[in-house]
Amino acid sequence: MLAEDLRAGRTVVGTWLMGPCPSQVEMLAAAGFDFVVLDTEHGSYGVEAAESLVRAADAAGLAALIRVQDLAPAPIAKALDFGAQGVVVPHVDTAEEARRAVRAVCFPPRGVRSGAPTVRAARYGFLPWREYVDRASRSTVLVVQVEGAEGLARLDDILRVDGVGVVFIGTFDLAASTGVPGILDHPALLERVGEIVARARRHGVAVGLWMPTPEQARPWLTRGVQMVTVSNTDLIFADACRTLVRRIRGNPSDPTPEGR
Repeated sequence: MLAEDLRAGRTVVGTWLMGPCPSQVEMLAAAGFDFVVLDTEHGSYGVEAAESLVRAADAAGLAALIRVQDLAPAPIAKALDFGAQGVVVPHVDTAEEARRAVRAVCFPPRGVRSGAPTVRAARYGFLPWREYVDRASRSTVLVVQVEGAEGLARLDDILRVDGVGVVFIGTFDLAASTGVPGILDHPALLERVGEIVARARRHGVAVGLWMPTPEQARPWLTRGVQMVTVSNTDLIFADACRTLVRRIRGNPSDPTPEGR
C-alpha cells in the first residue's frame, strides 16, 4: 500500500497518465513504477473514465491515485469508490481548503464522504462495510497540491492540518518565489526544498513534486522528497518517438522541443 510506504519513509516514484488507456497502466507497472496518477484535471478523460484504469492498476500491482479537478466532494468520493488508493487535490492555498479536502476523503463523523456499501472499493458489498471504512481510514492517501504564491506563503498552516498525507509542491512556482525562475536544479531551490521537507516531517507529512526528466528528478531524492513524479505518458511517448526517428535518420543531434 502506498500509504504504508509513505509512513515508513520510503521514496516512491511515479508518473501521470494523460489518456484513458488501461494498457499503458499495465506498461507502467511492468516498467517498475511504484504508482501512477490518473490525471482527470489535465488529461483527456474525466473521473468517470478512471474506474477501468484503477482496475488495470490493481491487476498489475500498481498503486493508483486520481487527480481530481477541484475540491468538490462528489468527484473525490467517486474516485475513492472506484478503489483508488488516494486523490490528488490541486490548487490548495489555505488551511481551510486543506481541511475541506480532508473532510471530502473521510467518512462521518470526521468527514462528509457519503457511504455506499456496494462500490468497487468495498468489493461490491462482499467486504463488510465497517471493515472497509476502517481500512479506508488507514490507507487513503490525500495529496494536496500547493502550486501558487499564496499557498507557499501559508505552507506551515497547511502542514498542520491533520489528515494531509502529502504536500505536493509546484516547483516552477517555488523556483520563481526563490528568485531563480525556471532553474529547477539551482542550489538555492534545492536548499529551500530541503527546508520544506524538514518542516513537513515535523508534522508527519511527506513532500512530493514533479520533474520532467530523471536527471532533474534525481537531486530531489537526496533532499528527502518522498513522492517523485517524473514526466507523463504523453511526454514519455513523444520522447520515445523522437528518439526512434533520430535513430532511423541517423541524426541524433536534432533539436529537442523547449523544456526537454
